[in-house]
Amino acid sequence: MFIKKVMIRNFKCFEKFDIDFNDNINIIVGNNNEGKSTIFEAIHLALTGSINGKSVFNDISASLFNKKIVDDYISKIQQGQICTPPRIEIQVFFTDNVNNDYYLGNNNFLKSSEMGVKLDISLSEDCVEEYKEYIRERELVKSLPIEFYQAHWYSFDDNPVSKQGIPVKSNYIDIASTRYINIPDKQVLDIVEDVFDLKDKTNLTLAYRKLKEQFTSNERIDLLNQKIDEKYGSFSQKKVSLNIEVSSRVNWESNFTTYFDDIPFSMIGKGEQTAFKIKMALNSQNDKCNVILIEEPENHLSYSNMSKLIDEIIALCPNYQIIISTHSNYVLNKLNVNRVILLQNCEKCLLNTIESSTVEYFKKIPGYDTLRLILSKKVFLVEGPSDELIIQKLYLQKYGKLPIEDGVDIISVRGTSFARFLDIAKNLKTKVFVIPDNDGKVDKMKEKYSKYVNENIKLLMSEDNDLYTLEKIVVENNDFDQLKSIINPNKNNKEELLDYMIENKTEWALKAFENDFTLNYIKEVYDEL
Repeated sequence: MFIKKVMIRNFKCFEKFDIDFNDNINIIVGNNNEGKSTIFEAIHLALTGSINGKSVFNDISASLFNKKIVDDYISKIQQGQICTPPRIEIQVFFTDNVNNDYYLGNNNFLKSSEMGVKLDISLSEDCVEEYKEYIRERELVKSLPIEFYQAHWYSFDDNPVSKQGIPVKSNYIDIASTRYINIPDKQVLDIVEDVFDLKDKTNLTLAYRKLKEQFTSNERIDLLNQKIDEKYGSFSQKKVSLNIEVSSRVNWESNFTTYFDDIPFSMIGKGEQTAFKIKMALNSQNDKCNVILIEEPENHLSYSNMSKLIDEIIALCPNYQIIISTHSNYVLNKLNVNRVILLQNCEKCLLNTIESSTVEYFKKIPGYDTLRLILSKKVFLVEGPSDELIIQKLYLQKYGKLPIEDGVDIISVRGTSFARFLDIAKNLKTKVFVIPDNDGKVDKMKEKYSKYVNENIKLLMSEDNDLYTLEKIVVENNDFDQLKSIINPNKNNKEELLDYMIENKTEWALKAFENDFTLNYIKEVYDEL
């Protein structure tokens, strides 16, 4: 049983948000502050009753509520209006491949017969009178009165639920969180508990006690303790010394650390730490959890190690639902680009209709900048580095700044890859402009891209068959003497200059980019910048 849908109301950055999931792999992408972590927190909260390691039933924080909703509520109360206190509602819908009537009901936002759980944080029925008394002095209400709130946890049939009883369980892995700093040591100790019998544990404890007693009897330690007692002994009627506690069983646990080839875990590379933490967390929980939530697994990892880790994640969880957030093209392409859930302005966009051939293409060549295409506000797709430099030059010329400063991206792709990128772009709301060479075949190029052109995708190229390439366009639309002085003063005519530019594409484009002169290009391109 997996998650098929999550509906969130008034939780952190979301006032109202619904999201659907695939059974197996799901990839959430978005710029910073778009709500990726909030989705993970909402799922984990609704399935475990805890957030940031704390039970919501014992510790309700005002920071969990959507700030806009809270501000509106406080403003209305201070104005003397009667209004309903803000309420957090998180509903998680399960797939129906397991028959469990306890969780089946229509008490959900869809009002349909579904399996799932809901977690509400709202005004407690036991505190209604106290709350009414509190808001009478409306000028004193400056924050949400969470003292009167209570968390409620029910199935869609309004049956009370518990963490142990919920049929869908989650493991939330956020390596950046301080909760995972000591996970290797914790997991090794868990292994000790699982593998060792009582005799083994007793022998381990005795061995550790022996080591500590050897420390105590060491002559150098005895001399050091004499110095301590000489200075501080007068503070007490008893002898003062430093020693190691030998009576507590907890001692050996707290002093264990994990070594890798005789190197402490904290001293090995960050990439290896990241991979090990994720795999340990997965291994420790995947027999108990259905849903694995992983935030940005790419941290500190090279492409090759990232590829290995993704393969191992999939291998470790063949029967589990994996939801990953990422900023990595490599993770995105490797895992399946058509499983992407894009967040833009706290709204979602699905990329689940991408052709299978395109999905396989990016899996085989995962280094492509698909994520740049997905996350940009506006994108220009060009054929090579020289085209990229010229478009940047034109943007700088028009606005006095580089396009990336405005969230506009110029992506260089090989001509044969245009269609692959456009297969993704047709699913987006992003403005995408394709700028290919017309190769002297304007009508054929228009026909080639006709199936992609829509209100958000536009084909921009020279309408003149004679202006078949970038270099030809630049030469014919700019003053020859000026171009010659900038690019190559030794050329005597347009033909010689054009031949040089075609043979030295990046070099001439870089010179044009670095020189302060007005460059003329295709008007339609300049207008769309």
